Amino acid sequence: AGILMTCESSIGYAFDTVFILPYTQQGSYIRVTSPNGGESLPLSSPNSINWFFSSDIVKVSIALYKNDAFFKWIAADLPWSKESVVGVGSLSWNPSSTLSNTDDISGQVFKIYIIGYKSGGGTVEDKSDAPFNITTSAAYPGFLMKPDKSLYSLDDIVLLTLSRADNRTEPYSVDLYAMKSDGVTRELISPNLQVG
Repeated sequence: AGILMTCESSIGYAFDTVFILPYTQQGSYIRVTSPNGGESLPLSSPNSINWFFSSDIVKVSIALYKNDAFFKWIAADLPWSKESVVGVGSLSWNPSSTLSNTDDISGQVFKIYIIGYKSGGGTVEDKSDAPFNITTSAAYPGFLMKPDKSLYSLDDIVLLTLSRADNRTEPYSVDLYAMKSDGVTRELISPNLQVG
């Protein structure tokens, strides 16, 4: 499950997603949560790669797939600290640091592939459910959203803090959605909230 927040103003559109556990899968697992399909990532701006993982995962490697085939490594053997939020991983990634000027980025053809290395040996893996695209359009910085804690029970109240990331002062209109566990279906929780 997750919370998807979209943000609109007269100067652009942005979105951010915060996934809220509980994630009840048993055994070892890793699951890409974003980008998970349909997104447009700006080539020259930071983007978040996010995933859920079981407690026995000690490091990850992340690759960029193109047309469902390995294309380039984004990060290899990235250790995962036990002091980090349990079960939730994130990496800030600027696609221009992975792609060269001669790479063809046209079309919605990319996926994130992630390998989780287990403490007792062996691996688990996952990739984006559907392709996303990488665009040369300038990014609209929008906002950042942060939950008050990393794990929630179904009866908990979630406190989300919205931070402006663009240093602008005009108000935003924000829609708040609940994302279903399939990572695609969403339900409007609260429309047209005025911010700032």
